[in-house]
Amino acid sequence: MTILKNKKIVLLLLVVLLLFFGLTYLSQERTIRQKELELLEQAERQEAVMEALRVLKEEVVDLEKTDAKAALARKKLNMILPGEIIYIITYDEEDYDE
Repeated sequence: MTILKNKKIVLLLLVVLLLFFGLTYLSQERTIRQKELELLEQAERQEAVMEALRVLKEEVVDLEKTDAKAALARKKLNMILPGEIIYIITYDEEDYDE
């Protein structure tokens, strides 16, 4: 009788250990999948940042050219070259009412 009781205890203990290790394994697998997804998202973000960096480097190269600097100064700062005349056209509200 005690041998049968001991076998049941050992069997129960083995089932509990198997259940524990099985749940631990599944939990670790889920964590690994989550980390892999995070890694893919980080890689996509890094790729987007690298593309933005490439575009900015091209912009820097373009701005190093004198013509590009002059065009940017004209557009953003309303600058003119010596000898040029700037015309500012204004409209009255009355002109739009007609």
